[in-house]
Amino acid sequence: MMKITVVTDDNRFFEYVESAVRMNGCSFMRYNRDKAEESVKNADLLVVDLLSSDKQIPVGVCPVAVFSAVPGYNEAVRFLHKGVKGYGNRFMNPENLNQMLHTVISGQVWLPPSILSRLIASVPQNGTSRLEAGFFDDLSEREQQVAELIGRGMSNKEIADSMGITVRTVKAHLSSVFVKTGCRDRLEVALKLKGSV
Repeated sequence: MMKITVVTDDNRFFEYVESAVRMNGCSFMRYNRDKAEESVKNADLLVVDLLSSDKQIPVGVCPVAVFSAVPGYNEAVRFLHKGVKGYGNRFMNPENLNQMLHTVISGQVWLPPSILSRLIASVPQNGTSRLEAGFFDDLSEREQQVAELIGRGMSNKEIADSMGITVRTVKAHLSSVFVKTGCRDRLEVALKLKGSV
């Protein structure tokens, strides 16, 4: 059974997480901020409400997802450096919450699209393009275009607009890119394109 621990003093936030999460076999435990250190014991996933927790967030024991009332780029980067895997708005819609928690549990990073795009764009080019080196040889021309635009930090909507295709088609191309390259997410694609991994 998946044990999800929520650190919050806000009962409404706990109830929101508990009701929104659609994972079979989950149990939920709530800790107030004064018990944050104890919260990681036996947890498979730690969900932290920043409005309630002003203490050090325990990372490294299990995946951690942090929720902020007003997510910001600098705060996201600070938490990523500390080992947090997920960062987002505490008022995000339930579908995004589920996507985030599934992503974090699988060991990947989840960030709001605007923050992820800015993070990707901030990574400098290493000087060697993995596309030219043959890393993406198995990709179709359209998949290569999508990968290149991901490397520039563009969102799915921006890619769709620039290529004259639908967002759904962008997602399909992106899924193929992941399968063919072994990359787990768009951040990994962008970093490989920039020669950073």
